[in-house]
Amino acid sequence: MTQTETADAVWSQIRTALEKLFPADLFAMWFEDLVCVDFKDDQLRLQTASEFNAIWVENNYMDVLLQQATAILGKPIKITLITVSDTA
Repeated sequence: MTQTETADAVWSQIRTALEKLFPADLFAMWFEDLVCVDFKDDQLRLQTASEFNAIWVENNYMDVLLQQATAILGKPIKITLITVSDTA
């Protein structure tokens, strides 16, 4: 499995857990558009289209993201949110 496949698989599992945790409208608003950029050295990088979304998720849902990631992977990881402009 390549690094990209691994990153996508990890994010897919976390997304599925979040979908079960949150109402559909809330999930759609804050998590549906997040894209996994990479996962290496125990750091998951997620990309969002807007800085507002990145800040909102960071301030309001990062604890839940980290809890779900730890439950799935069996160890704590770091999650970083970036915007499209950060990758340009």
